[in-house]
Amino acid sequence: MSEIFEAAEATIFLADFASADPAGKINALGVGWQFTPLMQQGLTPGQAVAALIELPRQFVGHQVAVSLTLLDGAGEPVTTPGPSPDQPGQVVRVGQLPVVQMPTDDVAKALLEALLDHYRGGHDARQLRADYEAERKRVDKMLDTLTVINAQVR
Repeated sequence: MSEIFEAAEATIFLADFASADPAGKINALGVGWQFTPLMQQGLTPGQAVAALIELPRQFVGHQVAVSLTLLDGAGEPVTTPGPSPDQPGQVVRVGQLPVVQMPTDDVAKALLEALLDHYRGGHDARQLRADYEAERKRVDKMLDTLTVINAQVR
């Protein structure tokens, strides 16, 4: 087994229909069934198999071959009537994961302080901790009151 195979985590699901859009996202309808009925002609309705394969960051940029084989209960590949060309695995490139890199700690600290100023009204860690403690006391008092009310109702 290859290092990529060992590191991969795959989620495979069945759907009534599935396709990949130009951005590489899966568009699927009727997802998550496990059994399919036979129609009057003895055939099954149309169906799709979709796979999401997750790999660790170290494989970004690698090309890997991906193939899915449907096996029967005995572990043999399922065959269908009619022509069935031997298709090689589809080669895919492991996508780039989004990464945010700060040039220096000073820039990161300035960004954090700006975000804290915007969302919390301050970036002083001591004040944020004091606000947290005050909120915790308020919630504890409310829970105590609700406990007393609940005991009185019973």
